[in-house]
Amino acid sequence: METYANDELNPLDSPFLRDVVQAACEKRGWSIYNTYVAIQLAKFIENTREMVGKLPRTIAGVCLLTVAVRLNTHETLREIAYCVGITWQTVQKRYNEYHYLWDQFPWEDFPPQE
Repeated sequence: METYANDELNPLDSPFLRDVVQAACEKRGWSIYNTYVAIQLAKFIENTREMVGKLPRTIAGVCLLTVAVRLNTHETLREIAYCVGITWQTVQKRYNEYHYLWDQFPWEDFPPQE
């Protein structure tokens, strides 16, 4: 799977990820607010990526979107994995490796939208 070096542009701000986020949000009827939270989480991940090293782009996108909308269910991960063309086993493995980062995100700054 493709990875990126620390001196490259942030792939989490790429048109690819934005398209994935937007398409998945629209498909599930999620609001633009969730897309905004996803972008903020992308920036947070970018700022803490030294803790992770080289993070696969699509896995970052999958975990990012899933956690940003607070739907950490196997069904959601599986659906998004299918949309971006990666296997459920790969998602599960990578999510289990990096989930501690998501717990450090300042969720109190982004309360759930009613």
